[in-house]
Amino acid sequence: MRHRVFQQSQWFLSSDRKQCRLLESYASADALLAHFNGPVVQQLLPKMIPYVTVDRSQVYGDPGPEAGKILANFGAPVFQYWAGLDR
Repeated sequence: MRHRVFQQSQWFLSSDRKQCRLLESYASADALLAHFNGPVVQQLLPKMIPYVTVDRSQVYGDPGPEAGKILANFGAPVFQYWAGLDR
């Protein structure tokens, strides 16, 4: 059975289409870890690396201990939830 990993995955391109920002959100820390261990990260990402420059990663919320260790290897800061407003 396949589990839904992404809650959202949104790609934003600069007007010259030379820069991209990818925003991803996950339903849980387990979903994030499943993404790290899944085919996109394990198979597709290594093929993309020669063609892209990743200049930063940032994490909002608790990634869980296992994903947190992986993210620490990339120097990704983790911002814990503090407050918010919904309408």
